[in-house]
Amino acid sequence: MQLLLYDEPRETSMVELASLLDLSPTAVGGQLRRSSARLIEDVLLDDDRE
Repeated sequence: MQLLLYDEPRETSMVELASLLDLSPTAVGGQLRRSSARLIEDVLLDDDRE
């Protein structure tokens, strides 16, 4: 299954994704924001260490 949440135009909505995961759209959105922030922070910190 391919979830295209980040494609433009989006092919999957937050509501659809939340339904698939049996979570609320708010919970899914929060998790995506936290995960994205963590990923960006890890990449930037890795660049600073080189």
